[in-house]
Amino acid sequence: RMAGHSGVGRYLRSLLRAMAEAAPADLEVVPFLNPGQDAGFLPPRWTPWVLPKEIPVYSLKESLGFPAALQGFDLLHVPHFNIPWNPPLPLVVTLHDATYWRFPASTGSTMGGLYARLFLKRSVKVARRILAVSQATAKDAVELLGADPGKLEVVLNGPPDFVQPTEPPQPGGEPYLLYVGNFLPHKRLDVLLSAMNLLKVQGRRIPLLLVGKEDERALALKRSRVALGDLLQFTGVLSDRELGERYAGARVLVCPSPWEGFGLPLLEGMAWGVPGVAVDSGAAPEVARGAALL
Repeated sequence: RMAGHSGVGRYLRSLLRAMAEAAPADLEVVPFLNPGQDAGFLPPRWTPWVLPKEIPVYSLKESLGFPAALQGFDLLHVPHFNIPWNPPLPLVVTLHDATYWRFPASTGSTMGGLYARLFLKRSVKVARRILAVSQATAKDAVELLGADPGKLEVVLNGPPDFVQPTEPPQPGGEPYLLYVGNFLPHKRLDVLLSAMNLLKVQGRRIPLLLVGKEDERALALKRSRVALGDLLQFTGVLSDRELGERYAGARVLVCPSPWEGFGLPLLEGMAWGVPGVAVDSGAAPEVARGAALL
């Protein structure tokens, strides 16, 4: 149900593809889909279970009503913290970060912040096993969420499996900076755009491509930085192929967030050979391992 999300969705799609190739022949994986959800991302090996009625992600129906659909299974893996409140079978949860604990305003509402904090704590408490995507996230799980260290396993995210562009950008093309991600407050795009404005004042004009869903926060960002004009270029959501082409043509990948649980764009940029600039905190040092300017 979360395959269409950004970071969690990419994790989920990649995990299902990898398991289809590597899992034992007698293992059956059943992805749950909402009615009408596109199943084109699924490998042929896995047959989805389409729910009779939609269960929205991050909803009361999900936390209280979803267990009725889980009868007859041996194990439940939830790729984020939005778990059933009382899982009826052993639970494995993937913890990507404790962002909403550190930055509750990024949920967009007081209720959203309360929900996220409640379910972050609950997920690590009731899970039989916790998969943390970095040592930084594992540390947060213990220190901020009270997770039992004995239940934690650090499983780093792997590199992207993007299709290589058939015609890579030619040297000498217009240089640009690249940002990939959402526009939540904790990403600190305000700091990045202030730096862009400083470069402009100094007479150094280089465009910034921002890849991500153009939601209200993106629109507010546009309105707040009218002075930058055409130096800001919002692409919206891109296909994997289009995203790969943007990575391949970028002069520098910028990651201004002060705290990431992993930071997939940094890894993706490295896979494409793009120099990265990131903040020396969170999982960035662990992911970059000396291959980015921190």
